[in-house]
Amino acid sequence: MTCRPIQGLKFDEKTRDALLDLAKRRRIAKILNYLLPSAVTINALMTDRVFVASYNITSTDYESVATAMQTLPRIYRNRVETISHYMIFTHYSNPVTPQERKLQIFWENMSYHCKMEILPQ
Repeated sequence: MTCRPIQGLKFDEKTRDALLDLAKRRRIAKILNYLLPSAVTINALMTDRVFVASYNITSTDYESVATAMQTLPRIYRNRVETISHYMIFTHYSNPVTPQERKLQIFWENMSYHCKMEILPQ
């Protein structure tokens, strides 16, 4: 599906709430991206014995940490799709006004992960 331009879009309260939820989830994903490898490394080094620390470093499975970090963007994209479909089907499935139709197009574009340029009126 192609991304469609939207001209003169104004967000309603439901859309603002959903966008705030997505922004919060994006911040959490970014924080997890930094904390996950840091926590694993700190956990491996948290000992007062050099031999135990070196064993912890060599036995830590950093590949599984890397795999977990790679799934974070995918989890976020899936959540964007879920929220977009929810907004389309529960609020804008039968648009009555032109503004509701614009919001429906906006959420369809969001579900396709379009980079959006909202054109001024």
